[in-house]
Amino acid sequence: MISLYNDRNFNIASKIVNNIINNKFLMSSFLTSPNSPSYSILPLKLNLDIKINILYFVINFVNNFRNNLSISLKYYKELFMATVLSREQVNFSFSKNLEPIAKVHPAETVTFETQDALCRNAPRGKDEIFPDLDLSQVNPVTGPVEIEGAKAGDILVARIEDIKLASFGHIQAFKGMGPIPNFLEENHTRTVEIKDGFSIFNDTIKLPIEPMIGTIGVAPAEGEIYTVDPGPHGGNMDNNEVKAGTTIYFPVFVDGALFALGDVHANMGDGELPGAGIDICADVTVHLDVLKGRSIKRPIIETETAYVVTSNAPSFNEASQIATEEMISLLQTGLGVNRLEAFWLIGAAGNLMISQACNGPIDLTLRMAFPKLERILSWKNIF
Repeated sequence: MISLYNDRNFNIASKIVNNIINNKFLMSSFLTSPNSPSYSILPLKLNLDIKINILYFVINFVNNFRNNLSISLKYYKELFMATVLSREQVNFSFSKNLEPIAKVHPAETVTFETQDALCRNAPRGKDEIFPDLDLSQVNPVTGPVEIEGAKAGDILVARIEDIKLASFGHIQAFKGMGPIPNFLEENHTRTVEIKDGFSIFNDTIKLPIEPMIGTIGVAPAEGEIYTVDPGPHGGNMDNNEVKAGTTIYFPVFVDGALFALGDVHANMGDGELPGAGIDICADVTVHLDVLKGRSIKRPIIETETAYVVTSNAPSFNEASQIATEEMISLLQTGLGVNRLEAFWLIGAAGNLMISQACNGPIDLTLRMAFPKLERILSWKNIF
């Protein structure tokens, strides 16, 4: 039987747990008696080896847990009681009036099963035509999720732990969008297979996948914002920094935050000029937490190497002004410099980038990054 007494066996046990989770099991009521643990396992499409592994793992896990191994209850909960939200529970807007599909506590991990941007309605093929879209019915987001204890004025912390992609996606090109508005007379789509870490564009061209989340955010203070639109709440930022390993800080405008996400891409070029990248269904795992006593105006992204601010506006000049003001504020708070010094630092090391510029009926989105340089710079709290 499997023991959790060393790292090797712990890794084996973790792989078994992943096998269980990936095959959608239901387990309950196995911590009943120190001498005779009972268990109820309802596996779906599990082979015999996995069933045996589940049995061994459960029995041994219970025994070891009873023997006070140094495995915390928190980790046990994350393994066996993670919240999984179905891709059938989607919305097409961010609003405080939406009923949450789940409630979670701060410091919990949630997996969002997401649909693709066209709700799996794109025709499959190498070059297919599809009709015009109702923009109020694209970019479905799974959610919203209410985070208990989150209050207006707090900061919601969303760390992207993992993005698992479906086996295929679609890339679209929309008529009337992009820098060449008359390029197309009809909307075109192509099915793209995902295989061995690559997006298979055609028989001779494949691209390494770079999974990212296009639409992610919280409910605004008032009104309803469609998921196709970006804003201070987040929304359709189409920001390539929103990927696994990244932490996004959102302003909380309403109690509970009402967080949701969707519109995942296997690949998306900065600008998303044809109106789409490779849209795809995915399972996104996010760790959610709440910061009290601090506030921000717009989402801030923290990567391993940089802090990134976001902006959106109808024009480049307006959007760049918002991004610059956001970065000035971050540098003043984080590095203790004055407003002019922050502007100089942006000139020396800031990096302004276009996130989405498909020239459609939605705002241009920008991002500005500033390197952490943690071995050189002494950062204070950035909020």
